[in-house]
Amino acid sequence: MIITDAEIQACRDLAEQAMTCRLYITGPSTKGFDPATGQNTTIPGPARYGTLADPGVGLVQAAAQQEAAEQVIGGQVVTRSAYAVKVPVSVGNVLVDDEVHVVSADDPTLSGVTLIVAEAKAANELAIQRRLICTLTMG
Repeated sequence: MIITDAEIQACRDLAEQAMTCRLYITGPSTKGFDPATGQNTTIPGPARYGTLADPGVGLVQAAAQQEAAEQVIGGQVVTRSAYAVKVPVSVGNVLVDDEVHVVSADDPTLSGVTLIVAEAKAANELAIQRRLICTLTMG
């Protein structure tokens, strides 16, 4: 069986229609000093996909068989949860430690959350969406 480019594109279009979250992806944020305000501030990383003003589409779901990993860091219990983030296959240049900023999601507890990319495999020519594995650290 031969799959045509038109059939692949039709599948990609359907996959994007199912992406009900709005999000944007940036490189890792850094901490820095703002001489204008005299305050320490968070400096956003470079834009990879979408922006706060114009977020892209995606789908954020708790990863299958999610296991929350608990650690004690500095005397505080920290919980890391895994999430699968699906974005259009055209989204490239996403790297480990990039940040996925969820603007709105079907699960209201995820709106406003920033996830950290833990795994970002490149999509192949037959892929209909790109899947990122991300973590959310709470604690």
